[in-house]
Amino acid sequence: MSRPFLDLFPVSGVSIATVGPVLGSETLTATDDTALRLDELQFDLGEGPCWDAMRTGSPVLVSDARASSSAVWPTFGPAIVDLDVQAMFVFPVRVGPL
Repeated sequence: MSRPFLDLFPVSGVSIATVGPVLGSETLTATDDTALRLDELQFDLGEGPCWDAMRTGSPVLVSDARASSSAVWPTFGPAIVDLDVQAMFVFPVRVGPL
């Protein structure tokens, strides 16, 4: 389900997840272990770009994950330092009536 995005966009990993109380928080699909780990960390820590995207309803675009993540997410940011993550682009998709 997430693999077609690798062909459409210049990215190295993709995950698709549900976030929040309606459907629960879980990764539905991930192209690799790093994408899966990013989701797991956000679910476990309760912060990160997926939570911000769902709260605001707007995309969260982080072009330099190592430089800015710790300032924005004090727990999630340091947790991703050892992962090979350069950038994160999170797009919320809502389910239900408009």
